[in-house]
Amino acid sequence: MLAPLPGLPAEFLLGAPETLRLHNQTFVLKTTLWRDMMPTVPSFDQPIIGIIKIETVDSSAITGDIDSDGVYIVYKGDVWRSHYDKDPPPDHPDSAPFRLLKIMRNGPKWGPKIYVDVIVRIIAGGNLYFLRASNQYVDATY
Repeated sequence: MLAPLPGLPAEFLLGAPETLRLHNQTFVLKTTLWRDMMPTVPSFDQPIIGIIKIETVDSSAITGDIDSDGVYIVYKGDVWRSHYDKDPPPDHPDSAPFRLLKIMRNGPKWGPKIYVDVIVRIIAGGNLYFLRASNQYVDATY
């Protein structure tokens, strides 16, 4: 079992860059976030679910030992953090050689129809880095 991600202040997380240069490649973060608000039991009013995509800006295949082990969400100064759910299957429709694809479940119950900042923790060459995507919309399914 993974050790919990460390609690970090919102100010630190919001200072993470929106592009990150590693192994002569530039990375950006893209997200799809939503809450399941379908009026069926037991799924009604579920926490945020997310698809997290860490991509090279030029769509070149990711080189090196780059991975991500956790995600932070910041909303109005509040910080939620967690490791990802299990890795998506290799045949997931969003899989690509230029993308690290992660699934986040059981997020906070903020929103829907709000904007949050998403920050991921990246591990490369034994070092830790952070990458941010600002103003990410939390949608809903009804």
